Formats: sequence, structure tokens, C-alpha cells
Amino acid sequence: MPKKETPTSTFTKPTPPPPSLFGAYSPFTLGFIVLLPIILLLLYGAWSQPNTLELPRNPFQAPPATLHSQPPIPKPHSTPSNYKMSSPAPIVIGPVGEHTASIIFAHGLGDSANGWTSFARSMSAKFPGVKFILPTAPTRLVTVAGRKMTAWFDVRQFGNNDPKMEDQEGIMESVEKLNELVQAEVDSGIPEGRIVVGGFSQGCVLALLTGVSSTKPLAGILGLSGFLGLYERIPSVQTELSKSIPFFWGHGTDDQMIRLAKAETGVKILQDAGINLDFKTYEGMQHQTCPEEMVDIQAFLQKVLP
Repeated sequence: MPKKETPTSTFTKPTPPPPSLFGAYSPFTLGFIVLLPIILLLLYGAWSQPNTLELPRNPFQAPPATLHSQPPIPKPHSTPSNYKMSSPAPIVIGPVGEHTASIIFAHGLGDSANGWTSFARSMSAKFPGVKFILPTAPTRLVTVAGRKMTAWFDVRQFGNNDPKMEDQEGIMESVEKLNELVQAEVDSGIPEGRIVVGGFSQGCVLALLTGVSSTKPLAGILGLSGFLGLYERIPSVQTELSKSIPFFWGHGTDDQMIRLAKAETGVKILQDAGINLDFKTYEGMQHQTCPEEMVDIQAFLQKVLP
């Protein structure tokens, strides 16, 4: 008996479509692939932003300018010994009453006399016989900034305690300017013992050295948030008269521009040199002043300018 043939099916199995580009990836992997270009763009944008350096400031001035650290830093600037830099005339806040005393106060790096007029006026209301003289530093090249700005002396490297890095000529030239302002007050009839010299930051450096090297029995020295410059030269520049001048020095524990440790090094040197120094620290205060310090400043001025 012939074998019965099984009919052949005419149905053809469909050919599967080719796999899609992302079909082989899990949803997590697919999401990462999509987000990766965005993440790279954000990282590039953050990396390309310039670094900034904040200027020292006081609470009486407008927000500080920004120094960009992108340009190449020039070599340290040196001032020839026979060259004197010019600066604007000081701002004078006259006494409310009869002129019986004078306070000469120097600002900090990148600031000007305008930054301390509110301070002077607030103190003037409490000391009506005091005349305030607020000088402005000349504009000079500042190495760490890479550009010219108001400065009493060059700053070649932040945080460096090496005396060789200090602008000795610039510092002494500016101390001489303060001494000239002191002499002008004496020439106008104000007794030497009724003159206070003070300053903030770089101005504090000048005030401390003015007091240490003074040949006049000044009423007092007022230093805020600074350091002792040219400390290796203190034995050679100090006068015996300086030991009779009252010094006040205030500094913040959180000062990010001039660390407390650097200030305390100068404090010890002055105390060992016999300086009559009242050093006060203010918890949490940065490179600025605070209400507690203002109270202490007023008490010091009342003591030395009764």
C-alpha cells in the first residue's frame, strides 16, 4: 500500500526585525548614555570659571572688588629708594566742637579713605573735639593681584612670614607718610600727646611700626586686624619713648586674610620689647570689625584722649 504523503505547509516563518540601537541596553544604562553629555557640559562650565580672591574689607565700605587670578602673576614689584608714590589728599572729618585732639587712621589693601568715613563720623559723635584724618594709599602694582590697586605696600605672597618677601621700602615709605601727617597736626598746634595713629589691615601694619619707631610721645596706637611688619628690624628701629605709648590691637579668631597665629607672633615680639600693648581677640570675627571691638575701641580712645 503506497505511503500517504503528509502535505507540506505553505506558511513561512517571518524574519525577525533587526535589533534597535538601544534595544540591547537596560533602562539604567540608556539613561546614563543620555545624561552623560549634559554632565560633561556642566563640568566644563564649572572648570572654565575664573578663580577669585576677595579683598580685605571693613563693614563700612561697599562690597569689595574681585581680583581674577587667571592673568600671569608678575615678578615682585620693587620701589626705588629715591622714588615716592603720589596719593590723593586725605579726607578730613572735622571736630564737632573745639579741636583738641587728632586721630590719623589708615585703611587696608584695595580700600580708600572713603571706606572709613562712617567709622570716623560715628566716633566723632562720641569725641566731639577730635579731628579725623583719613589718608588714601597710592595706586601701585600688587604682586598677588597681578594688577595695580590702592596699597600702602606690595603684597608678594599671602600667608608668607618670610621677612625677605616683605616690601620693606614700601612699608617704610608709608610709615614716613603717617609721620608727616603727625607732624602737620603738631605744627597746627595739637600737642603730640593728643594724637592717635591707627589703621586696619595694611594700615595696622603702618600704625604699629609708627608707634614702635616714634620719637614723639603719641597718645596711642590703634591697630585692627593686622600684623607686625619688619619684625626682624624692631630692635634697630624701636625708640625708648615707644615703651610709654599705649597700644591697642584687635584681631578676629576667624580672620582668613591675616591668620590669628601671625598676629600673635607679632604680639609676643612687641611684648618682649616692652611695648604697653592691650591685645584683644574676637571669637568668630573675620577680616573686619564687630560691635564688641567697636566698644573696646571707644573705651581705649576715652582712656588715651580723656
